[in-house]
Amino acid sequence: MKINASISCKDTKQSDDLYKLKTVPGIWISGKTFWFDNEAEKLLTEEMLSIKIKRPYLHSNIHFFETYITNHLNEARNLKLLFAHHHLYSAKDHFTFVSPVEDVIFHLADNIVYLVNGRHKRQSFKQCSVQPFWNFKTEDIWSNYRRGTLRYQPMAKGATVSLFAMNVSMLPRETTKGSAWVIFGKSKETLAKLNKAVLKSY
Repeated sequence: MKINASISCKDTKQSDDLYKLKTVPGIWISGKTFWFDNEAEKLLTEEMLSIKIKRPYLHSNIHFFETYITNHLNEARNLKLLFAHHHLYSAKDHFTFVSPVEDVIFHLADNIVYLVNGRHKRQSFKQCSVQPFWNFKTEDIWSNYRRGTLRYQPMAKGATVSLFAMNVSMLPRETTKGSAWVIFGKSKETLAKLNKAVLKSY
């Protein structure tokens, strides 16, 4: 995957800003949720699934995640690939919202705009939500935990977490990939261009 190097956020220097918004991949399957915080590889023995997470470099203003899921059973499986994003340090003036027009999620903090997006087999996320951070990693993120339905909330201020879920249908012994990315900068127009470049390359 290559991103056009001519598209750049000239008014935003390479710094720790990108990593102030943390990405946490996860999986929902059969009424259970698993999060992979700071893990590159994980075997879920009970579920007969393995997960491998890679972070390829695309651009100085893009933080990209590739999550590879392997089904070790000789039967088809249905699950949801989750991605959560939250600030490492939250303030009252931080604002997070779902943008249905752009089909992305925005985090606004410290004069920086963070655009969050993801794909699985060219399909966008089917569910998304913005919730208080204290709901993260609890059943409170769900309106129906057993069905894997996120509790929808389009915006929130302060300490928040954004979440989105993508439906994944897996064949026996199949490995599939889902991706998420964070683009940051001070210009929403520049972020939109970079997001479009990622989508074209995906």
